[in-house]
Amino acid sequence: VAIRNLLKLDGEFSLNRYRGQIYSYGNIPLVVTYHPSALLRNIEFKKPAWEDLKFLKAKLLAINPYCCDEAQVVRFFFIFG
Repeated sequence: VAIRNLLKLDGEFSLNRYRGQIYSYGNIPLVVTYHPSALLRNIEFKKPAWEDLKFLKAKLLAINPYCCDEAQVVRFFFIFG
């Protein structure tokens, strides 16, 4: 899992434990969510992934209220997420 390598995590790993927070990789903010291919394989992951996108949008809007619409958040999420 990419986040395990980026955050240098060892031992047992649960993706859900790391969702809903912002982490740092250097000075790059990270939001943990499901890989897009996981969403295609498991429909139950779609709602939590959507919640992650809304969380990301709220954080981006808190930084800059004029920054983004949904399309921009989705592009940001898939490029940097």
